[in-house]
Amino acid sequence: MDGFAVRTSELRGTADGNGNISLPVSGTQAAGAAPTELPHGTAMAVMTGAALPTGADAVIPVERVTPSSFDTDRVTITAETAAGIDPGTFVRAEGSDVERGSVALPSGTVLGPTALGACAALGLDGTATVTVRRGPSVLVVTGGDEVLAAGQPLRPGAIYDANGPLLVSWLEEAGAHSVTTLSVTDDPDEFSRRLREAVDGAAPQLIVTSGGISAGAFEVVRVTLEREAQMWFGHVAMQPGGPQGCGHYGEVPVICLPGNL
Repeated sequence: MDGFAVRTSELRGTADGNGNISLPVSGTQAAGAAPTELPHGTAMAVMTGAALPTGADAVIPVERVTPSSFDTDRVTITAETAAGIDPGTFVRAEGSDVERGSVALPSGTVLGPTALGACAALGLDGTATVTVRRGPSVLVVTGGDEVLAAGQPLRPGAIYDANGPLLVSWLEEAGAHSVTTLSVTDDPDEFSRRLREAVDGAAPQLIVTSGGISAGAFEVVRVTLEREAQMWFGHVAMQPGGPQGCGHYGEVPVICLPGNL
């Protein structure tokens, strides 16, 4: 806080007949300078970001003294203002951002702008090492005979694939390293073949499917995965979107979401 550093003990019982406290200004503590000693019975001009002068324990904002200026050799503080200045007022304690031994970035934190700023604030430059784990590679499977990619002519009975872009965006925002997409039809044999090829080619660490898991006659995802994977399919207490599933396709975890996202 731009203002005047003081010893709060010297603000008590030193008022004049009008209740005001007048202190000579003993110098200026600028940001970036090593802290200097605050002489007893004085105030010292201090700038935002500066170290607190040695011996001072509070800062009075420049707006609360008279004159409200740093171009002065003496400041006057009213009794009302002085009464509201306690030790620690407008002072940030050394190490209060991150205490020694505390966790600055918990495991699982995505290294986005905020986290990288925290690393820089801790002095971790380009030669420092931060242990990281790359986000997962994910295969997103969407489709059905009625689902078309954006840009294709929309024939009667068809809809555009909204879930694919939605899931890709969510996964990338959550820290996925790479996202591969696969659009399928309602043919179980074709689904089986193309899923196997996609898994062999992309080597995903997670498979997320959308649609094809309900109780209809063409639930290609459920039909295929019940035959070729270790899966659970059921309902959750949500409408729409109750049908869901999870399991493993070989060694790869699978999450099956309803088409109604």
